[in-house]
Amino acid sequence: MVGSVSPFEWIAERRLARELWSTLRASPAPSTLRVDGIELLDLLIDSYLRLSPSPRFDACDPLVLDLLCASIRAVRRASAWFAAVRPRVYLTSYTSYLAHGIPVRVALAQGIPVWSFGNLGRFGKRLTQDDPFHTRDASDYARRFAMLPGTEVRLDEARAGLESRLSGTVDAATSYMRRSAYSYSESDLPDGLAGAVVVFLHDFYDSPHVFPDLVFPDFWCWLAVTVETLEEAGIACFLKPHPNQIVDSDQAVAEFRAAYPAARWLTAEASNARLARAGIACGVTVYGTVAHELAYLGVPSIACARHPHHSFGFCRTASSLPEYKALLRDARVVPLPRETMQREALAFYYMHNLEGSDVERELRDGFVEFWRASNVKPCTDERLLDAFQRFVGLPSFTTFARALIS
Repeated sequence: MVGSVSPFEWIAERRLARELWSTLRASPAPSTLRVDGIELLDLLIDSYLRLSPSPRFDACDPLVLDLLCASIRAVRRASAWFAAVRPRVYLTSYTSYLAHGIPVRVALAQGIPVWSFGNLGRFGKRLTQDDPFHTRDASDYARRFAMLPGTEVRLDEARAGLESRLSGTVDAATSYMRRSAYSYSESDLPDGLAGAVVVFLHDFYDSPHVFPDLVFPDFWCWLAVTVETLEEAGIACFLKPHPNQIVDSDQAVAEFRAAYPAARWLTAEASNARLARAGIACGVTVYGTVAHELAYLGVPSIACARHPHHSFGFCRTASSLPEYKALLRDARVVPLPRETMQREALAFYYMHNLEGSDVERELRDGFVEFWRASNVKPCTDERLLDAFQRFVGLPSFTTFARALIS
């Protein structure tokens, strides 16, 4: 029976979990953690942050041992199930966290087609072992845009969409937001912004590893290194909380304020457009949409994961801790002329939000409407059912479903 485990297997799994836990505790910066060939480190960290809950990954926490035990069991049960059943295709929502990520990676390792539907920017993504993330692979955005015909018309289309977002509209790419970051009333800004760096925080409990190649284990570590490096370099910086963060992140922000009392803060309602007009030199993010928004406003950015913008020059992206610190020390360097940054920001916006056939865009828009009906208040049964029926009634949905099955 696939789900049964003998006492001897349980003991062996527990022993392996303790060995892996010991390795994690002994390593200052572990880069991998595999069970039967399945990479688990990023999934383990993100699950720990969410379940603990904690803004910092603590390898010494006994909860990590419990998660390792559950992970080993999940890998082996999933391996046995996929080997026995051999489904034609495996469908999942997200690929982050242990609960989602383990079956995805096991299925891919066994050559089973896997599709995820956790990305609101495009309905459905065929995953691979090289790219097991539900987020979009944007590595060739710049090259592909340059090859499109009629780029000026496409840039104008992108400009209309991006300026609409900057005026306070929630579009497909920011559908997860309860409220646009640009819809808040104007708030007072502190002195000293000219030439300063603004660090745009993420929700501490969101999945940090939703994009690959993150330099840090969690957002707390990223923020601490960022603040310390900028302070050592004598570069003025301000921290801006995420406008859509959960209540637990409010407490994490309070803890960080206490740990770094000299840090200067902006309110979450501070308009990024006003920050740009105030003369900030650079924005710092891990992978946020703020990077191309700032670029359109004439401000470069620095990031440290394989984020959607990394094929463009307006956001300088680090692939290691030393490289990240070096970029921060040169945060006031302007990598591109303002006009080039604006053009690249529009090219990115087009590729990320508008590129694709009419069928693909219809499918995406219908999916976003359905998602918002189930995730954004007011959420009622009637609203949800109506959105679902309209979505599955789209000709594009029928076409997609038939192609998926065949």
